[in-house]
Amino acid sequence: MAEDQQFRLSQPLPEPDAAPTEEALEAVSPRPCRVAWLAGPDTFNRIGRILQPLAVGLMDELIGVNVFLPEKADERELPNLPIDVIRYSRMGWLMFRNKTLSTLAQEITNRQITLLHALDTSAIEQARRLSNATGLSYVVSCYSLGDAKRLGPIDARVAALLPASENIRRELLENHIAPSDRIHLVRPGVYHVNRATCFPDESMSIAVVAGGQMDDFAAYDGLLKTFNDIKLRNYDCQFFIIANGKAEQRIRATAEQMGLNPRLTFIDRQPPSQLQGILKSADIYISPVDLPQVDIASLLAMAAGDPVLAPSDSTDDFIIDGKTALTFQRGNHLDLTAKLIRLLDDRPFATGLAESALTYLHENHSPAATVNHVAAVYRQVIAAQEQASAQQARRRLTG
Repeated sequence: MAEDQQFRLSQPLPEPDAAPTEEALEAVSPRPCRVAWLAGPDTFNRIGRILQPLAVGLMDELIGVNVFLPEKADERELPNLPIDVIRYSRMGWLMFRNKTLSTLAQEITNRQITLLHALDTSAIEQARRLSNATGLSYVVSCYSLGDAKRLGPIDARVAALLPASENIRRELLENHIAPSDRIHLVRPGVYHVNRATCFPDESMSIAVVAGGQMDDFAAYDGLLKTFNDIKLRNYDCQFFIIANGKAEQRIRATAEQMGLNPRLTFIDRQPPSQLQGILKSADIYISPVDLPQVDIASLLAMAAGDPVLAPSDSTDDFIIDGKTALTFQRGNHLDLTAKLIRLLDDRPFATGLAESALTYLHENHSPAATVNHVAAVYRQVIAAQEQASAQQARRRLTG
C-alpha cells in the first residue's frame, strides 16, 4: 500500500506496452491453472460477445475458467463451453454476506482456483471480499471512463488492471490508481467477417440501424431529423433503433410526430447474441451518442462488416474518422445527414470503409492477441503470488 500511496506521475505517460514488455509477459512458462471469473448482474449481457472468444482461447492456453454469477443474472450470454457456473446470492446483510462468502471461498478452494478476475467494475466488491476470504490476488477489467472513480483506493491484492482502451488506461494513470506496471492495455477481441456485408441485394431496401443508450434526447432528436431528411429525399431505406433509456418515451413521440413510424421500427435493447444477428443483416450502423463505456455495439457492427457512423467526440480507440468510421458532430443532424447520404450514394466508398475497419479489427482487436495478453498477465500474477507464498513459508521456517 505504501508503494501505491507514493505513486506519482512525474514523467510523460508511458506508451501502452512500455511496462511490462510483451516479451516479459510471454516469457512466463505456460502451465495449467484455474481462474474465477466474477461477474455482475449485467456483465454478460453487455460484454458477452467479447468474453466468449476469450473463454475459448483460454481453454487452449490450459487455463480453466469458472464463472461466479449472481443468482438472478441472465445466463444466455455465457460462453457455450463446458465450464462450471457457480451462482451466488446477493451480499447484503452481514449474516447472509458472511454465509455467501464462506460458501464461495470453499468453492474456490475445492476447484483449486489460483486467481480471481472481476470482469468489470460491477464485480469489484465481490472480488475484494473473496480476495480477503481466500488470500488470492485479483485482476480487474475496466470498460468505462469513470472506472477510476468506481475503483477507489485499490488494495495490495489488486495485481493488475486491464483497461479496454487507451483513454481508460490514461484515466487510470492520471488518477494514480496504480503504478504503470500493473496497468495493461487489453483491447477487446472480437470475431469478425472477412468481407463487408453491406448492400448485398440492389433490389432490397437499405437497413439503417442505430443503437446506444436512449438517455440523450438531443442526440436522438438529431438522428430522427436525419431519418426524416432521408425519407423526404426518397431514399429506399428502413430505419431501426435498438435501445432503451430515460428519454425513450419522448423520442418515440417525436418520431410519431415526424411521421417516421411506417419507416422506423423501435426494438428493445438486445443481448449481444441477438444484436450480432441483427447487425449481420444491417447495411449501415449509426451510434448517435458518445458513451463513457466502450461502445460494444459499434465494435460488433464493424465486425459484422457494416460501415459505421459515430460521434466525432467518441472516446473509443477504434473510431477513426475515414479509416474505420465516418464521424459527425453529435446532435448536428445536417452533418449526420450529409455523412449518411455519402454512404448511400457512394456504395463502393461505404464498402471500402467497412473493409478498412475489418482490417483494423484484425490488426488491433483479434481474439488471439487478446487471449495471449490476458493469459500472460494471469500467469505472471499467479507466479508472483506463488513466489510470495514461498518466501513467507521460508521466513516461517527460519524465524
